[in-house]
Amino acid sequence: MANASLINIGLSGVRAHQAALSTTGQNITNAAVPGYTRQRVNLETETSLGTGAGAQGVRVQGVERIYDQAAVNQIRLDSAAKARLDTLTEQLSQVDELLADQSINLNRGFEQFFAALHAAAGAPTSLAARQLVLSEAEGLVARFQGLDGRLRSQRDDLDRQVASEIARINQLAGSLGELNARLGPMSSGDAGTNALLDQRDELLRQLSELVDVKAVPDGELGMSIFLGKGHPLVVGTSVSALQWEPGQGIRISGSGSDVFSAVTVRGGSLGGLLTFREQTLDPVLDELGRLALGVAGAVNETHAQGLTLRGEFGGSLFGDINAERLQASRVIPANPAAEAASATLSVRIDDPSVLVASDYLVRFTGAAAEGYEIVRSRDGEVVSSGSATRRPLTMSFDGLTLQVGSGQVGPGAEFRIDAAGGGVAGFSVDLADPRDLALASPLAIEHGAANRGTGTLTVTSVDDVSTGPLAGDGALNPPLVVRFTSPSSYEVLDNSDPTNPQPLSPPIWGLPFVPGGAQPLLPDAGQHLLVSDGRDSGGVSGGVAHTTTLEPAANRFASETLTLHRSDPASGRTSAQGRVEIAPGTSARAIAAALEALDGVSAAARTELSITGLHDNGIGEPLAVAVNGEALILPPGSGLNDLADAINGSAALRAAGIEARSDGTTLRLTAERGDDLALHVAGDVTDGIEVTDGHGGTATLRGAGPGGGYDTVTVGGDVRLLLAEGVSLESDSAAPGGGLFSSTPAALPAALGFQARIAGRPEAGDTFAIAFNEAGNLDNHNALALAELQVRPTLGEPPASFAETFSQTVELVGIRTSQARTDAEAAASLLEQSVARREAISGVNLDEEAANLIKFEQGYNASARVVSVAREIFDVLLHAVS
Repeated sequence: MANASLINIGLSGVRAHQAALSTTGQNITNAAVPGYTRQRVNLETETSLGTGAGAQGVRVQGVERIYDQAAVNQIRLDSAAKARLDTLTEQLSQVDELLADQSINLNRGFEQFFAALHAAAGAPTSLAARQLVLSEAEGLVARFQGLDGRLRSQRDDLDRQVASEIARINQLAGSLGELNARLGPMSSGDAGTNALLDQRDELLRQLSELVDVKAVPDGELGMSIFLGKGHPLVVGTSVSALQWEPGQGIRISGSGSDVFSAVTVRGGSLGGLLTFREQTLDPVLDELGRLALGVAGAVNETHAQGLTLRGEFGGSLFGDINAERLQASRVIPANPAAEAASATLSVRIDDPSVLVASDYLVRFTGAAAEGYEIVRSRDGEVVSSGSATRRPLTMSFDGLTLQVGSGQVGPGAEFRIDAAGGGVAGFSVDLADPRDLALASPLAIEHGAANRGTGTLTVTSVDDVSTGPLAGDGALNPPLVVRFTSPSSYEVLDNSDPTNPQPLSPPIWGLPFVPGGAQPLLPDAGQHLLVSDGRDSGGVSGGVAHTTTLEPAANRFASETLTLHRSDPASGRTSAQGRVEIAPGTSARAIAAALEALDGVSAAARTELSITGLHDNGIGEPLAVAVNGEALILPPGSGLNDLADAINGSAALRAAGIEARSDGTTLRLTAERGDDLALHVAGDVTDGIEVTDGHGGTATLRGAGPGGGYDTVTVGGDVRLLLAEGVSLESDSAAPGGGLFSSTPAALPAALGFQARIAGRPEAGDTFAIAFNEAGNLDNHNALALAELQVRPTLGEPPASFAETFSQTVELVGIRTSQARTDAEAAASLLEQSVARREAISGVNLDEEAANLIKFEQGYNASARVVSVAREIFDVLLHAVS
């Protein structure tokens, strides 16, 4: 019995060491196999229970994989990160090198184009200089198109690479599903299990290099694999499929299902490709398109304000950014419901300077598509929303206007707006003949021959030739004259009759000027003019009174409350911003000063009246006239010219800003600061004057004979307001029919479509005529305006020049490329550490395995010797018995 136990002990040792030798040999031969996990035979003492014999040899408990799940998981994470950053760096480097390529660098193109404009400004009649401008414009277009084309070629390559990686992911997912199927009926102790587990880990490592995955154990040997934010890729033997469509992203389906849902991928080389496209490539293409639209829009706008060698307004130098075909191409159906829509959608670019480098998603919501919302893709912000029940429909946002025709749009329809990204596609040169370059200003300035001051007037910009005086064909209608009423104020008049300039409608007078300074001449776009229009304004409606003294009476203005309102363009809400209470008889000057103190208001006042029909019979009681209590000395038989001389000769009236102009038939009396004008008349009953206010009201002032006192009338002034954009005025007058202002006075646009600059020290009476530049061949003002666009901050917020805008894009790509390289180096180091950690645990050490081989061989031989000794003992026992 003991001899049998010795044989069994020896045989168990032989079997155990044979298994250990086999496992050691397996480790040695698979040392170079990727993903192989070192194995170890676990032995335990074999015991015999209930026999009293104690230990009965050794047995193999199992073959164990020397495995650390945390180390393997870390390798997957680090592999995904490194693959993502390596891919991102590779793609970014291509764009970085492309943007730095001098053969297509846009800033070089801008320099050459604007240098040609500067040369043409120096020789505006030179056809050669003009042709150079067109040639450099073509060169600039070629640079835009070359850069855009190469970026789009890179995007096409990227799309093909994404499709290839999607196919590889689907293949690996299928293989993992098959391994799960094979491992399903097995247990950890079964032969071949370790090899299948190693295969699965290696496939997971390869998969993690493509996409970020999370592996979750499922039962003893099963494993479920998720990607993104928990989308199941492999669950047991069920395998989902990924699908890629450029512009629509990655979608995933369930096993055997045709229903796909969007999935977000960030890790692995696939995540790197998608991140690069989403965060760099598409934005750079959008920025490039935005820049092209900005250049075309700004240059065309300025060019259209100038005159060609043919004396015509310039057309588009570059292609029209709102050509009908381009407007339609900017809207793309994004789902089947949109493709079925019968309504036509188009996008017009209203203001290229505020365009955002992003596309937009338009959704029609509700059961009957009665609502809509527009979402900016770059940041997910809803930029416009509302009712879509009435069509045609227009929606404005971010410098764009979406136009929806009157056809049908079904519920759930989605459209993508690509305005900026397609900007380069329509970028072209429209002009072919250098004579059609509009380098001259349409305006000519003529300083008055009798000017006494040192004032100068120059045109600085032409903003709009479609409205205002420049809307005429080859004319300024009406021609204008700027007249200084004092060294510190001026007015702009209709100069159709240079001998008798007339007020504009609305009138522009009382504009302030600081002598010796320099300032814009005219109101800006967005400002509105409003002149008092009520019953009391500038009138003689109070009638003639009789008095025995020269004490001026107050005007007849009624009490009135003026409220200033401001509307918010974003919300459309209007709120009160200020209030002015007017007491009865307050002068226009005081009212203007009170309004001037309110934000958004520039106010001035002026009082005017005309005197005609002056009659002095030259006998009896002499004609006596007083202005604002200042008695004037008139010679017998005086006329209007004598009266004007007397008024202008009064130091007191001159100090009060009161002056008179007479042509012998009509005397115009003006109080430039808006003070009341009080007239007193005495003399024979046949003597007197006719007074007419600025609104046509009349009064007759007659003498009453010796000691009869005075006929008197007081005329109040007008108030002129220049209101900022969104500001309006409301009046609540206590007088029937209104006071100085009507209840809701109308404010009219103040801008005239151009701007000039006044400088120096003009004197009262100095004039500057503004007329159409009919002989403007030698003029270069519009060429200079075009050349100025090179440095003018034009695009974005804060505004930047064209070159600065492109440089910002180049700089951003350079920063991202440098950062990606640094991150990729760090990720490589982390992956090396993770691999080293895993190898230290699960890798095969050949020196260690060689030592094990010797040890297990010796153990095998020793166990075999035990068996041999047991046999010898058994043989001896047999011989002894026999």
